[in-house]
Amino acid sequence: MADSIMRGYGIEHPAPHGGSVGMGLLWTGLLAPPVAWSIQLLVNFGLASHACFPRDYLYAQVIPGWGWVMPTLVAVNIAALAVACIGTAISYRNWSRISQEASGGHDRLLEAGEGRTRFLAVWGIWSGVWFAIAIVFDTIAVFAVPLCGS
Repeated sequence: MADSIMRGYGIEHPAPHGGSVGMGLLWTGLLAPPVAWSIQLLVNFGLASHACFPRDYLYAQVIPGWGWVMPTLVAVNIAALAVACIGTAISYRNWSRISQEASGGHDRLLEAGEGRTRFLAVWGIWSGVWFAIAIVFDTIAVFAVPLCGS
């Protein structure tokens, strides 16, 4: 109904290409990087903590039989970085498909109803970049900080 009213007054839809990108892709691009970082942080903390501090006191070395912890931490970091990069790529793809959906630059994104899909795609790109950087720094910490403080 709103479209017919807008057409009646000769007003174009503010986001004519908004339907060319599904909401699932927009939300995947926006949320995949922070979710990957969160899972990476929680899994790394849990594994590294339990490998050195399983009960009442801190061990100087990793618990016997837990030698698989370091390769697992590295694998979790690589997987999280891959998910963050894929989420960023999805957001960039979304943005390239709809970057010209309305006239005007970034200042037009602030107006009500203007470029909601562009807005989500741009924030997906920024979210992906910054969370990928956070994952890289967490990965550096896996190698730079000794597991049990020894």
